[in-house]
Amino acid sequence: ALDQIPLDSGSFDAIVFREIIDHFRDPAGSLRIAWEAVKPGGRIVLTGLETKSPVRFFHFKPPEHLHYFSMRNLSLLLRNIGFEIVEARPYLCYYDLADGIRHLLALALGDGPLLQRLMPPARSFPALMPTNSLWILARKPGKG
Repeated sequence: ALDQIPLDSGSFDAIVFREIIDHFRDPAGSLRIAWEAVKPGGRIVLTGLETKSPVRFFHFKPPEHLHYFSMRNLSLLLRNIGFEIVEARPYLCYYDLADGIRHLLALALGDGPLLQRLMPPARSFPALMPTNSLWILARKPGKG
């Protein structure tokens, strides 16, 4: 946890919480420590599972995931600590649609010559897709 790491006040330009905030015993306490550690004008970036995602798929995995957040309630928590929300949006990723189609065809047809003719492994269809995660950029007020 962050409370076990010595962090000087105002010593960071940015802090990133990548897919970790839902694993902390005390997410609010960890965000308060980040507030103290980031310089005025500094940024914090958070990604994590989004319980209100249009994808509607998230891992309910206690005891690994101790907390579940929506973009709204995590943004509210950040504001209550003192951060300004700069941007909050679904986390988008490039997925290869061909892999998904190939997998479905393999389930239906088997992994034989017909599948190889329909969907050769070299074929790729990258697409920017929403995920079950959120992305929030917040800023500590002040000059930086």
